[in-house]
Amino acid sequence: MSRPTVEEEHLRHCMLFLFDQGLKANEAVKKINHTYGDVLKLNKCYRWFKKFKNGNRSLEDVERMGRPQKLDDDILRAMVDSDPRQTIRELSLKIGCPWSTVQDHLHSIGKMYRQGIWVPHELTETTLDQRRTICASLLSRYDRSVLRRIVTGDENWVL
Repeated sequence: MSRPTVEEEHLRHCMLFLFDQGLKANEAVKKINHTYGDVLKLNKCYRWFKKFKNGNRSLEDVERMGRPQKLDDDILRAMVDSDPRQTIRELSLKIGCPWSTVQDHLHSIGKMYRQGIWVPHELTETTLDQRRTICASLLSRYDRSVLRRIVTGDENWVL
């Protein structure tokens, strides 16, 4: 029988309870993992026990100062549309976000960097029509060429 998934908040309550009982972090990890399966790592338990030992009994996550800001896709799309020749690095410096965040958001809004400019990843109707026209003209050129007669003209083999 599979064990139910355990919420993070419940794990923190269990760690606080076991800390109050006087257990060490490694003993608490063994007890929790024995009960719920492999749901808690030793490093995480050490970190929470250290917090409890310092007198902080809050079970909420603390906002981290270094966390990057949320990036608005509309602002990024407007920047790319205004100058599609910008690199990810230039965009990240202008926005003030890490380049990996900008890269992820560019992919999520459907932009690809091709031949020095940002282009839509999906084909629009006009680009599909252009491709159909080009393919039709290449096929008609193939029908009139000498190459067609040479390649498919004779199937006899000379031995």
